[in-house]
Order: sequence, then C-alpha cells, then structure tokens
Amino acid sequence: MRRAEQRIESERVLTMAFVRHCLECPKCQTRYLIGFSPYVNGSYVMRNAPGSGAEYVLYCYCRGPFAPTLWKDDEVKSYEVSKKAHDRGFGAPEEIVQIRYNSADSMPLDRRELIRSILADRARH
Repeated sequence: MRRAEQRIESERVLTMAFVRHCLECPKCQTRYLIGFSPYVNGSYVMRNAPGSGAEYVLYCYCRGPFAPTLWKDDEVKSYEVSKKAHDRGFGAPEEIVQIRYNSADSMPLDRRELIRSILADRARH
C-alpha cells in the first residue's frame, strides 16, 4: 500500500468509529441510525408491532409526514458511522458508509450483542 493510501485508510479508520443498523431515505439519501429517533431535522423512525407488514417506518423531513418509507427487518443494513453522524443520529452517505460483507464469517455481532452495544453507547451520552 502506498503512503497516500495508508494515510487515507488511517483517516477513515479514525473517523468511522461505530457500526450501526441504519435506514436510508430513498429520496434524499440521508441515513438514520435506528434508536436515535426523533432527529433534530424533524425526521423520525417508528418500530411497528411484530407481524405487521413492516418492521420500521421512516418519516423523513424531505418527504413530509404523509409519505413514510416502510422497511422489513431483513432490509435493514449495517453501516460504519462517523462520530459526528453518530452524535446527530443521522448523516450523509459520506459519513455513514454501508458495510459490504464477503462471507458469513465476516458478519457483524448478533442482534442481541448489537443492541447491548447501542445501549452502552447511549448510556455514555
């Protein structure tokens, strides 16, 4: 790896400090961390009752309150989240980058472990 590439990779590692599940607005591409709702930009995410057609409902400020986006549990993806975006609870695709896994061995923590991690982060704030 060349020196410039090493520097860029080091900066990326330093700024991408968290792994979280997020929802992305299909219109404005803003990505929202689940569990940080309501958001200061007026958006919010609601979790539906089990067995309903969608696990999550995203109401993004760009679409207004009467145009929700519905998400099933298996459509939620993992993202690397910068500290600034984590502190806000949402961010642009440059701040919240989707993680692409090559194999099942590289998958993130199981759901219970991820929830424990999120609750620990929230308790610190």
